[in-house]
Amino acid sequence: MNKNSNTLDKIVSVLRHEILFGKLKDGENLVEKEIALKFNSSRVPIREALRILDGEGLITYKRFSGYKVKEINIEELMEISVVQKLIEKELLIRAIPRYSAMTYYAIDHLMNQLKKKTQFEDRYLILIKISETLMEPANWNYSLDIIRKILHRNIILCRTLSTHKFQG
Repeated sequence: MNKNSNTLDKIVSVLRHEILFGKLKDGENLVEKEIALKFNSSRVPIREALRILDGEGLITYKRFSGYKVKEINIEELMEISVVQKLIEKELLIRAIPRYSAMTYYAIDHLMNQLKKKTQFEDRYLILIKISETLMEPANWNYSLDIIRKILHRNIILCRTLSTHKFQG
């Protein structure tokens, strides 16, 4: 792996984390020049990182306006929840017979880590790792990628629900 891909991976990871956990707010503009300064980087990896996050559905691009953090609505989250249940079921059906001793060890280790964490952000990141570890033996990479994106959306849902008061 070269330096440019490490830089790109770091930028994508940090921006994804900031979006998922609300440091970058829904609808917030993402200015290439500012991000480049923040990461002490040229704008080339910034543009690529923004394209990746756009592909993940975390941000949107509008000509002449640039990139913005995508706003998620309740209807989209409900649809995502249904898709998640369908895909996870199939992944688990295929994965469970393929579990090895290492799979059980990894889950046990992650569960112990989870018990030690108290912050929402830390706990949710471990829960994502647990889900990935449980489903990875299915070897359905496309479906696993969809589940990762859905789990990221679930972070946004939890953050949204915790910061908004809904009137009933």
